[in-house]
Amino acid sequence: MSATVTIEDTGLQRMQAYLQALKKLKLRVGYQEATGKERHPDAPHLAVAHLAAIHEFGSDRVPEQRFIRGTIHEHQAAINAAEEREIAAGLEKVVRGADPHTTAVAALARVGSFTLRLIRRKLAMAKKGDGTRALDETGTLARNLTWRVSTGRQTFARGSE
Repeated sequence: MSATVTIEDTGLQRMQAYLQALKKLKLRVGYQEATGKERHPDAPHLAVAHLAAIHEFGSDRVPEQRFIRGTIHEHQAAINAAEEREIAAGLEKVVRGADPHTTAVAALARVGSFTLRLIRRKLAMAKKGDGTRALDETGTLARNLTWRVSTGRQTFARGSE
Protein backbone atom coordinates (compact mmCIF):
# COMPACT_ATOMS: atom_id res chain seq x y z
CA MET A 1 0.00 0.00 0.00
CA SER A 2 1.34 3.43 -0.89
CA ALA A 3 0.23 6.86 0.15
CA THR A 4 0.42 10.09 -1.76
CA VAL A 5 1.03 13.38 0.03
CA THR A 6 0.10 16.56 -1.75
CA ILE A 7 1.32 19.89 -0.39
CA GLU A 8 -0.75 22.83 -1.45
CA ASP A 9 1.03 26.16 -1.57
CA THR A 10 -1.08 28.58 0.42
CA GLY A 11 1.16 31.51 -0.41
CA LEU A 12 3.35 31.26 2.67
CA GLN A 13 6.56 31.89 0.75
CA ARG A 14 5.05 34.92 -1.01
CA MET A 15 3.76 36.22 2.33
CA GLN A 16 7.24 35.91 3.83
CA ALA A 17 8.75 37.68 0.83
CA TYR A 18 6.15 40.46 1.19
CA LEU A 19 6.95 40.96 4.87
CA GLN A 20 10.69 40.97 4.10
CA ALA A 21 10.15 43.58 1.39
CA LEU A 22 8.19 45.76 3.82
CA LYS A 23 10.97 45.41 6.37
CA LYS A 24 13.57 46.69 3.88
CA LEU A 25 11.52 49.56 2.44
CA LYS A 26 11.32 53.08 3.84
CA LEU A 27 8.59 55.64 3.26
CA ARG A 28 9.72 59.26 3.37
CA VAL A 29 7.41 62.24 3.19
CA GLY A 30 8.68 65.80 2.79
CA TYR A 31 10.64 68.05 0.46
CA GLN A 32 12.91 65.78 -1.53
CA GLU A 33 15.05 65.78 -4.61
CA ALA A 34 14.15 68.27 -7.35
CA THR A 35 10.95 69.56 -5.73
CA GLY A 36 12.84 70.49 -2.59
CA LYS A 37 15.57 72.27 -4.55
CA GLU A 38 13.13 74.42 -6.54
CA ARG A 39 13.28 78.12 -5.66
CA HIS A 40 10.33 79.60 -3.79
CA PRO A 41 8.58 82.48 -5.66
CA ASP A 42 8.29 84.60 -2.49
CA ALA A 43 11.93 84.03 -1.54
CA PRO A 44 13.89 83.26 -4.74
CA HIS A 45 17.16 83.09 -2.79
CA LEU A 46 15.82 80.05 -0.88
CA ALA A 47 15.04 76.52 -1.97
CA VAL A 48 11.53 75.33 -1.07
CA ALA A 49 12.99 72.73 1.33
CA HIS A 50 15.00 75.43 3.12
CA LEU A 51 12.01 77.75 3.49
CA ALA A 52 9.84 74.86 4.66
CA ALA A 53 12.48 73.96 7.28
CA ILE A 54 12.53 77.57 8.53
CA HIS A 55 8.75 77.49 9.01
CA GLU A 56 8.74 73.94 10.42
CA PHE A 57 11.48 74.53 13.00
CA GLY A 58 11.39 78.32 13.36
CA SER A 59 14.26 80.80 13.41
CA ASP A 60 15.17 83.94 15.30
CA ARG A 61 12.55 85.87 13.29
CA VAL A 62 10.08 83.15 12.25
CA PRO A 63 7.99 81.21 14.77
CA GLU A 64 7.92 77.41 14.61
CA GLN A 65 4.91 76.13 12.61
CA ARG A 66 5.28 72.31 12.86
CA PHE A 67 3.04 71.64 9.85
CA ILE A 68 4.80 68.34 9.06
CA ARG A 69 5.74 67.07 12.52
CA GLY A 70 2.54 68.45 14.03
CA THR A 71 0.39 66.70 11.45
CA ILE A 72 2.14 63.38 11.91
CA HIS A 73 1.88 63.68 15.69
CA GLU A 74 -1.77 64.79 15.59
CA HIS A 75 -2.82 62.09 13.13
CA GLN A 76 -0.48 59.27 14.17
CA ALA A 77 -3.38 56.90 14.93
CA ALA A 78 -4.98 57.52 11.52
CA ILE A 79 -1.65 57.08 9.72
CA ASN A 80 -0.97 53.85 11.63
CA ALA A 81 -4.48 52.60 10.80
CA ALA A 82 -3.95 53.40 7.10
CA GLU A 83 -0.64 51.57 7.18
CA GLU A 84 -2.20 48.51 8.84
CA ARG A 85 -5.09 48.53 6.34
CA GLU A 86 -2.77 48.81 3.32
CA ILE A 87 -0.38 46.14 4.58
CA ALA A 88 -3.26 43.73 5.29
CA ALA A 89 -4.80 44.40 1.86
CA GLY A 90 -1.40 43.80 0.27
CA LEU A 91 -1.00 40.53 2.15
CA GLU A 92 -4.31 39.30 0.73
CA LYS A 93 -3.17 40.24 -2.80
CA VAL A 94 0.12 38.40 -2.33
CA VAL A 95 -1.67 35.25 -1.15
CA ARG A 96 -3.73 35.42 -4.37
CA GLY A 97 -0.52 35.60 -6.44
CA ALA A 98 0.53 39.26 -6.63
CA ASP A 99 4.24 40.07 -6.69
CA PRO A 100 5.40 40.60 -3.08
CA HIS A 101 7.86 43.46 -3.73
CA THR A 102 5.59 45.42 -6.06
CA THR A 103 2.67 45.00 -3.66
CA ALA A 104 4.75 46.22 -0.69
CA VAL A 105 5.85 49.33 -2.62
CA ALA A 106 2.25 50.07 -3.63
CA ALA A 107 0.99 49.70 -0.03
CA LEU A 108 3.57 52.17 1.29
CA ALA A 109 2.88 54.54 -1.60
CA ARG A 110 -0.79 54.72 -0.62
CA VAL A 111 0.20 55.48 2.98
CA GLY A 112 2.49 58.22 1.64
CA SER A 113 -0.33 59.75 -0.38
CA PHE A 114 -2.65 59.66 2.64
CA THR A 115 -0.02 61.37 4.81
CA LEU A 116 0.57 64.07 2.17
CA ARG A 117 -3.14 64.88 2.10
CA LEU A 118 -3.14 65.34 5.88
CA ILE A 119 -0.07 67.61 5.80
CA ARG A 120 -1.50 69.69 2.96
CA ARG A 121 -4.75 70.15 4.86
CA LYS A 122 -2.85 71.47 7.90
CA LEU A 123 -0.65 73.64 5.69
CA ALA A 124 -3.74 75.18 4.07
CA MET A 125 -4.92 76.34 7.51
CA ALA A 126 -1.52 77.54 8.79
CA LYS A 127 -0.93 81.27 9.17
CA LYS A 128 2.32 83.20 9.04
CA GLY A 129 3.84 84.37 12.29
CA ASP A 130 1.84 87.61 12.30
CA GLY A 131 -1.37 85.55 12.09
CA THR A 132 -2.82 87.63 9.27
CA ARG A 133 -1.70 85.81 6.14
CA ALA A 134 -1.68 82.20 5.01
CA LEU A 135 1.68 80.50 5.46
CA ASP A 136 1.49 79.04 1.95
CA GLU A 137 -0.15 81.85 -0.05
CA THR A 138 1.38 80.69 -3.33
CA GLY A 139 0.65 76.99 -2.74
CA THR A 140 4.32 76.20 -3.39
CA LEU A 141 4.95 74.50 -0.05
CA ALA A 142 1.94 72.21 -0.52
CA ARG A 143 2.64 71.54 -4.19
CA ASN A 144 6.29 70.56 -3.59
CA LEU A 145 5.60 67.99 -0.85
CA THR A 146 6.37 64.47 -2.03
CA TRP A 147 6.54 60.89 -0.80
CA ARG A 148 9.18 58.33 -1.73
CA VAL A 149 9.45 54.57 -1.20
CA SER A 150 13.02 53.34 -1.21
CA THR A 151 15.58 51.11 0.43
CA GLY A 152 17.72 54.16 1.09
CA ARG A 153 19.87 53.64 -1.99
CA GLN A 154 17.28 52.72 -4.59
CA THR A 155 13.96 54.49 -5.10
CA PHE A 156 11.08 52.29 -6.24
CA ALA A 157 8.24 54.80 -6.27
CA ARG A 158 7.70 58.51 -5.70
CA GLY A 159 4.80 60.83 -5.98
CA SER A 160 3.14 64.08 -5.07
CA GLU A 161 -0.45 62.88 -4.92
